[in-house]
Amino acid sequence: MRLSGKLKTEAVGAEAANSDNPLEAMRARVTKSAAYVHSFESAAAPYRIAAGMICSSHTDRKAGIAYIRLANGKIDAAANGATDGYSIRLPDKIEAAASGRLISVNVVARAAGRTQSRFAIAYSTNDMGNSGWRWQEAGAEWSIFKIEFEVPVMQKAHGDFVGILPDAQGRPGTEFCYISINTSAATEGSEFPRDLLDASWYADLYPDLKLPRDLPHEARCAGSIQHYLDFGSRERRDPNALLDSKWYAHRFRLSADVDPLVHYAQHEKYGQVSPNHFWEAARKRSIIAPPALSSMLINYPAHRRPTYITGLFGTGRFYLHNVILNSDLEIAYFFRRGGLYNYHGTVPYIFSGHATLMYDYERAGFTPPAFGRALLERAAAGLINVIFIYRHPLDSLLSNWIWWRRWAMTSGIAESYKSEEEFHRDLNDNFYEFSLFCGGSKDFTRIVEGTDAKPTFMSLLEFVHETELFLSSPNVHCFRFEDFKTDAVREFKRLVSILAPDLTPKSDNVPLPKSLANRYELAKENVSPFGAFMASLPRDVTKRINALGYSV
Repeated sequence: MRLSGKLKTEAVGAEAANSDNPLEAMRARVTKSAAYVHSFESAAAPYRIAAGMICSSHTDRKAGIAYIRLANGKIDAAANGATDGYSIRLPDKIEAAASGRLISVNVVARAAGRTQSRFAIAYSTNDMGNSGWRWQEAGAEWSIFKIEFEVPVMQKAHGDFVGILPDAQGRPGTEFCYISINTSAATEGSEFPRDLLDASWYADLYPDLKLPRDLPHEARCAGSIQHYLDFGSRERRDPNALLDSKWYAHRFRLSADVDPLVHYAQHEKYGQVSPNHFWEAARKRSIIAPPALSSMLINYPAHRRPTYITGLFGTGRFYLHNVILNSDLEIAYFFRRGGLYNYHGTVPYIFSGHATLMYDYERAGFTPPAFGRALLERAAAGLINVIFIYRHPLDSLLSNWIWWRRWAMTSGIAESYKSEEEFHRDLNDNFYEFSLFCGGSKDFTRIVEGTDAKPTFMSLLEFVHETELFLSSPNVHCFRFEDFKTDAVREFKRLVSILAPDLTPKSDNVPLPKSLANRYELAKENVSPFGAFMASLPRDVTKRINALGYSV
């Protein structure tokens, strides 16, 4: 759908003759505070000139200016794209500065041949709409002509253009010496959208604000808002968990003085902007428009709670949150990428990341154990949901070995090898390395990373222990990865009942995990060292794995 903004046109008469050089006064006027100026010297070539249009260059030595004469425009010339006129491609930074703002195009022109002429000006986003041709009447003297256009928010960055269209064939044409573009401030006349700033999120996420939770709620809110206005906007801090300020500013090419939150509030109702990458992707693929961000931060169902989805590496957490993100339910829009956050508010955000309760592997991307234990305490108090996904420890062990030795994010063994046979050969050829990894030895990091750093991942025994701790916690909702392989629809409905008890999934189309269940059994049969490794596992270890609901 093409979205066009509102537009005004205005012809501004020649400057008063109280100046010795009226043309110089006009030049000063149109270039003052201009974001872009185009003068018609030989080096200032247009993007293109429409076929059949007459364009000639001239110099007024007395006035000391260069100008062009345009004539023979097309009656049915297009105002979209690059336009079918004398087309000027604006620099990318001007396209970004104009996005979502009121701009003015100022043209200094006069009729050729000292008579009268008509010409038109158009601003085209080449993406989300254009101003259309706005016709002007030029006289014998140089004058300033202006149009104003509320530029839609940039989407695909195809380039903005200014087009000039002279009158039709048989007319003398029009002469031009300057064009300038002015942009209004994005926040001009706008109130700050306080309802979109989640003060609890902001104060919890940025401890340098020194706004502890024991402050009165009103004082904490006021301090968060004031910091955001004074520093946070320019520093691209996130005002809530759903507006990714750095992504948003980059996506819509906001200049440093534009507040992403204000910009979003101005354009949300037109469906032109998204607060984060996921919303934008979802909006493009879904026939249902995303909910208003304001409704999600204020009018969310009261019985929902913030949810933390966690798991150890290689257990299917990535699969779980992708199932949520690709569902047809609005809960997906509450998802915040980037890990587990120390949030103590009430908006039912969904966070996903790795956590432990006993062993500290922060270097590997886990939150500190104290954080994991604090989550369980808050879950026990009924303040949040904690969802833990787990998997057969030996399958997880194999996936994690592949991930850490290659030190590259993959979706598991299935996407690292062309076949199981190739995986088995690699495991057989590098089994010594695998045994070091399984034991949590520093020698593994020495081989893989060339350092004596702390091991990047927990040993098999530590992995089993962490799983036991989560499963024995009464305040945790536990999901077996293998159960999604058996009945993904059933498990997804159970998941939704935790995240949003008020919702019922509309679709039974839940994708199955790509990863193979019980892969360790194939490795046991086809890789002799691995089979021997399993046979040598201490009896107490196999009993503990059995107690988790798995065979060895």
